[in-house]
Amino acid sequence: MTHEDVPDGWPVRITMTTTPTLLSRTAGLALIRDLGQRVLMREVPGLQSSAPYELPGGPAEAGESALDACRRHLADQTGRLVQPSALLLAHHIPLTGAETARHDFLFDCGQLQPDERWEPDAAGRWRWILLDDLRDLVEPVTEWRINLALDAVEGEPARYLTGVPDFPALSQA
Repeated sequence: MTHEDVPDGWPVRITMTTTPTLLSRTAGLALIRDLGQRVLMREVPGLQSSAPYELPGGPAEAGESALDACRRHLADQTGRLVQPSALLLAHHIPLTGAETARHDFLFDCGQLQPDERWEPDAAGRWRWILLDDLRDLVEPVTEWRINLALDAVEGEPARYLTGVPDFPALSQA
């Protein structure tokens, strides 16, 4: 029956049923660096990869901003209260196949001062990684994002990225 088939004066009720589907995920990530050209990275337990480290932070909960998610995850993961400041980059990774689309926001969470110490925990989940060593320890997309974020720290404009470039296969030496 169409709308035109309903006699005048009859109430029209349209019922729609939908199945909720999570189509995207928002995350707040942190760039924390020291004076020794190192960035703080966290090990991902159980990751089946030769690149087991990623940026600190994590997904937002329903109704939570990426900035608040970054702050919350850093407190949960490190026990430290860190105040994210400038947005260094936003990265939209479109929906592909069964994967959920992602919106990652990378915030500047500061540089440690010479008198500050932030040692990796005893379990080894955290590690200061030299910028020159990133290629061996993180996914190519993570290295790319860190380098662009560092450009923003140095005064370049924040970037909006979409998609993931095809990174050349890394040669095995």
